[in-house]
Amino acid sequence: RQSELPQTNREEKRYQLLSVTDIQKLPKIDWLVKDTLPAQGLACIYGPSGSSKSFLALDLSLSVACKTDWFGLKVKTVPVVYIVLEGLQGFIKRVNAWVMQNKIRPKKFFLIRDDVNLSNFADVSDLVASLQEANFVNGLVVIDTLNQASPGVDENSVKEISQVLNHLKFIQRETNSLTLIVHHSGKDINRGMRGSSSIRAALDTSIEVSSESYTQKEWRIEKSKDSADGQTYKYALKEINLGEDDDKN
Repeated sequence: RQSELPQTNREEKRYQLLSVTDIQKLPKIDWLVKDTLPAQGLACIYGPSGSSKSFLALDLSLSVACKTDWFGLKVKTVPVVYIVLEGLQGFIKRVNAWVMQNKIRPKKFFLIRDDVNLSNFADVSDLVASLQEANFVNGLVVIDTLNQASPGVDENSVKEISQVLNHLKFIQRETNSLTLIVHHSGKDINRGMRGSSSIRAALDTSIEVSSESYTQKEWRIEKSKDSADGQTYKYALKEINLGEDDDKN
């Protein structure tokens, strides 16, 4: 009796077995910041209040938009969209200070100052539509901060934060970019970032920012899926005279 099972089309190769030679020919990882941040995925910069995490995120963003290195690390120059959800006036001063200090005006850096709710897919879909309409692709999307972008969400609830993380990944996939969130440390800074451990688990890279003093800061690669972690970089905040008043950069 002839088998009633459907016949397999041998030309269809849904599953491919790759040899070591095949594996060695696969594309190498595409880095946004060499051995630190991948060109696509989900990342986080976090630290306690006053640690300068937003300063660092902005410095990274402006550097990626126009420079070839950041802290001596090779950078892939790409367009950047920075969604600032708190401290807009301070943010503007920091941009002006950075431009004055570096004598470069990044042409690929863009600001969104409108509120976005990452727990609301309509908001996320509208954001992606705006990015796509602007032909934004293969870039960096920064959301500062996760708390302000997810009002009412219990960061300790796996169910609630998972929805936010899924929406962040949607932004990443639809723009083929790196999505970077700025986040807070928990009450016990030795236990890492605030909220559910599912946040850290979802990240490709996390960068922890800490303070040695009011002006002396450092950041370290707290987690990296594709490179070594633990590397630490020190930096200092300094006053930049903008003409009207001073600001740190």
